[in-house]
Order: sequence, then structure tokens, then C-alpha cells
Amino acid sequence: MNIKTLFYIVVMALLVGCSKPQDKPAYPGKVVDEHSGEVEEPLTLKEQSVLLKEFYDLLIENADEDTIVKFVDEHIGSLDTENADDMILEMEDYLLKKSFGFEHTYDTASKYIDHASDEVKSYFELLKAESQNVYTDGDNLNIGVEELLNRALNAEKHLKDYPTGKTNKKAYEMYENYIYGAILGSGNQYIYANESSSIIKDEVLKVYNEIIDKDNGTYTAKILTQYVDELSKDNGDLNGQNTLYFYENIHEIIHLNSK
Repeated sequence: MNIKTLFYIVVMALLVGCSKPQDKPAYPGKVVDEHSGEVEEPLTLKEQSVLLKEFYDLLIENADEDTIVKFVDEHIGSLDTENADDMILEMEDYLLKKSFGFEHTYDTASKYIDHASDEVKSYFELLKAESQNVYTDGDNLNIGVEELLNRALNAEKHLKDYPTGKTNKKAYEMYENYIYGAILGSGNQYIYANESSSIIKDEVLKVYNEIIDKDNGTYTAKILTQYVDELSKDNGDLNGQNTLYFYENIHEIIHLNSK
């Protein structure tokens, strides 16, 4: 072996021996700070409780929206799914109580939906429909009877999927409102009557019967079946004795048929 060849072998050996070893992966379940490269321990349940208390204190103090949003931005990623759900739902309540409306509430709170459970994601799908077109302004309906019943069916599915969930009460209120609206409008059943008459419109009755046939077995179909039966006794008269009795007890009827 000549000197030139020997020199080449020695140089290659030195280069291989001095090469930088590959970085080891971060420990499972830990967070790597991209700026410092340090591995951060996830928050303990106790630390998460402290964080949530700080959040609730801000709500109690009636902090402004920017302060609430900033806090959620900074901390929601440190929470587990259950606590993230609580933060998102409390934020939703806060925004609605501030009278920001469904559209603003949905747009703001839904930014954090990736941190939420499947239940809260499902609930926010219901909220999305309201944010795009709220069903009533308090005096008038903004959507037709068919859309009201479709929203009711979506709310019903959510109630069945998460019967003991955190969003059960909220979803039930939406469900009850949709059923009420599809039968009594915003409190005046005559919007579903023929002009200058108290007889129900054929097209409205047709929608009821289509839901009864297509979605047989649902809470919604059961309630509509009872309503149509009472209407039939009164020959379609929305001012008939049997129909009026149904209206007087509508909240109880909805409750009893949605279990």
C-alpha cells in the first residue's frame, strides 16, 4: 500500500468518526419549545385546575373580549380535552351573554374547536347553522318549516349521541325551540294557515307527513304524528279545540317524547 492510499483511508476514518449524531426524538407525551429546544412537561391536572380558575375569575370580573380571547389563545393548548371543552363552552356562554350574537360567537369560539371533544365539535355544528342564519329574530321566523325540522333532527341526533354530555341542556333548548317554531312559529300558529283562514296550509301539512314517513321512529316524527292526529280531529283547523289543547301542552309533549 503506497503512502497516498494510506493517507486517504486515515482521512475518511476521521471524517466518519466526527460526524454529528442524529438528534434523539423528544420524550413521548412531552412538548418541545421550538424556540429554545427545551422539553416541557405537560400540565398536571392540578395545574390545569389553577389555569381554569384564572379563566373563570376573568369571566366573573367581566373582563373584555380581547382579554378573554388572549387568555384562551395562550393557554388552551395546555389543557386536556375535557378541560378544553369547559373553556370553549364557557367562552361561548360569555360571548352570548355579552349579546354578540350567534355569528360572532361561533366565529370566535370555533377557532379552538381542534382542542375539543367529538361532543363539542358536534354541538358546534348545530351552532354553525344558527350562526349562518338564526332561526328567529324574536318576532318572526327567518327560516321555513322544513329547515326548522331538519335542524330539529340534527339536534335530536346530537342528544341521542351524547345523552349525558356537557352540551345536553344547550342542545335540548335548541331542539325544543325548533319543534316549537315548526308548529307555532314565533308564537302565532296562523303563519301556517291559509290566508284569511285558520285552516293549515296543505304544503305545511305535507312537510309534516314527509318527516313522519322519512324519519319514522325519531322524537320529531312522534311529536309530529301526535300533532297531525289532533289536527285531523279538528279538520285541519288551527283554532280547533284539540289543536289548541296540544299548543297549551306543547313543552310537556316535547319533553315526554324526547326521552
